[in-house]
Amino acid sequence: MDEEQRTKVWTKIKAIRASWQDTSKLEKELIDWENFFGSKYLKVAEEILAEKIYKQFENIGRENQPNTPETLVKIMWKGWTEGKFTIEKTGEKIQILCTKCPIADAYITVGRPDLGLVFQCSEDFHIVKGFNPEIRFSRTKTLMSGDECCNHCYSTDF
Repeated sequence: MDEEQRTKVWTKIKAIRASWQDTSKLEKELIDWENFFGSKYLKVAEEILAEKIYKQFENIGRENQPNTPETLVKIMWKGWTEGKFTIEKTGEKIQILCTKCPIADAYITVGRPDLGLVFQCSEDFHIVKGFNPEIRFSRTKTLMSGDECCNHCYSTDF
């Protein structure tokens, strides 16, 4: 894929990601995605998103020392008031259980949680890797997949 095409894909990804607060707009953006790119470009979308998010959080990690799990959780979760979640710290592990996410709600409302996993949830792993590659991240459940919560776990316990 040439750079011009990658730029078009990234531009559409940004439009999709920015539209979750208005489900009519989100639905339109997702239909546009299907019409212009479709499922054959989902892997490319994931790669581009991974690259962009990694670079963004690599810079954020450098600017926010120490770049520990605690610092990342503070950046990502402490100011987020739209969702409902709990934070539990045990030793070197921080577990977040998110039981309400308006982003997941939006994609579920328009009937495309599968695309929400690609355009929103897939970023979590790249955020952590960019912020500090020594932080281990796991998530086995997502609201977008129909689970009762998203279970984010950040750890430096190797």
